[in-house]
Amino acid sequence: MNNPDVINPPFALAVNEVVHGNNTLLYIRVPLSSFIHKHGQVIYDRENDSDFRITDEARTAEMYARKRNVFSENQIFPNLRIVDLDATLFDKVKSRIALVNTNHPWLAEGYSNERILRDARFLRRDFTTGEEGLTLAAALIFGTDEVIGNLLPAYRIDILERRENNGYGYAVVLMPYSHC
Repeated sequence: MNNPDVINPPFALAVNEVVHGNNTLLYIRVPLSSFIHKHGQVIYDRENDSDFRITDEARTAEMYARKRNVFSENQIFPNLRIVDLDATLFDKVKSRIALVNTNHPWLAEGYSNERILRDARFLRRDFTTGEEGLTLAAALIFGTDEVIGNLLPAYRIDILERRENNGYGYAVVLMPYSHC
């Protein structure tokens, strides 16, 4: 999955072993991707339990249009919980906000970390599937190193960079292990 000659762009997926009786099953959860991935030089589209080889430009254009609204940072991880996040990072965020705006709602007494996550849309519900949970963005911003490593096994945080005057604060730069 990390070989661009096989899958392009590469798509890192975790392989989980599940023992069932005397057998070991390999379970790979393949989440929705915002990219169109090619196997070799062939594009496939998944519909229900079937894969269809895409050969015409119109169908490829439809796929790009459909995926335009899919962003990996909005991917919901229903088994990721608030207790899996680093609570001290919420305090750091609040202290940085207080430097700029002492009246920010997140600084109010009793404003919970869950409410912050919902306000930032890091805890959300997908109205198409009904799935609710924390997003990849929540894990990247508030997650422990272990959580980030488990969700993105092919990546690690290499640097946190402060960008001047861009209004966004810190940018997380993820580097594949092969580049580090």
